[in-house]
Amino acid sequence: MEAHVETEILKMFDSHMSPTQIATELELSLATISSVLKRHGRAKMVKPPSPEETEIGNAYATGVDIPELLQKYSLTYTRLYALLSKLEIPLRRSSEAVGRKNSLDQAVALYQQGVPLWKIKSETGVAQPTLHDALHTRKIPLRKPRAA
Repeated sequence: MEAHVETEILKMFDSHMSPTQIATELELSLATISSVLKRHGRAKMVKPPSPEETEIGNAYATGVDIPELLQKYSLTYTRLYALLSKLEIPLRRSSEAVGRKNSLDQAVALYQQGVPLWKIKSETGVAQPTLHDALHTRKIPLRKPRAA
């Protein structure tokens, strides 16, 4: 392959075009594009953040509570932390631990009140396995399954 074609592929990739878009534009196979990118040490393309992702990152960075972010943007903890990692935003470890403990305490209290697991997760962000682990740790018996 000619050097100027490889240079063009790299320029297009660096301008956030996907390998598929580059292959289509240059009328080359996807395998050829992938080979050139691999040869030049280019990782898979990471899409630039969307305006909403940037907004979420900025909100987190300015101290908006995590449960509020989860609810407002319909996120899970996993998705939020993946986004923060993508945006290279450092985590608020100390206050986060307090917030997580508060969420767990609230989830346990809701469980003891008989609130269904799905509702506990939607209100606190605490999933069933985490909740059950906390219940076992606190020696709180699990509710009996409802009769069918």
